Amino acid sequence: MGLSEYDKKVLEQLERDLLGTDDAFSRKLAGKAAKPVNSAAKLIAGALVALVGLSLLIFAAIIHLVIFGVLGFLVALTGLLIASAGPANTAKSPKSKPTAKNSTGYFENRWNQRRDQP
Repeated sequence: MGLSEYDKKVLEQLERDLLGTDDAFSRKLAGKAAKPVNSAAKLIAGALVALVGLSLLIFAAIIHLVIFGVLGFLVALTGLLIASAGPANTAKSPKSKPTAKNSTGYFENRWNQRRDQP
């Protein structure tokens, strides 16, 4: 369900007021909205580069040239790295210290529950 025209105008006015009064918040928003990461495009590009690398590898095996094989392997590896790379986190979030409850693993908790049951 979309927003009505009135709701859009109210949201735009709130955004203008907020950005106008809080300079730190406006700089933070401007930095984050610079360029969104399109993970689908990275996945497709990486898969295509990996396919080209594998093609070079097969071509090298057919013509018995090691240099093309090494080049094909490196291109395929680069494609896989591109495809598997996640979005870059520029903002550092504080990591919470594990508590006693979180320090043990899931399977260890299950084992302890089984052992405690009669």
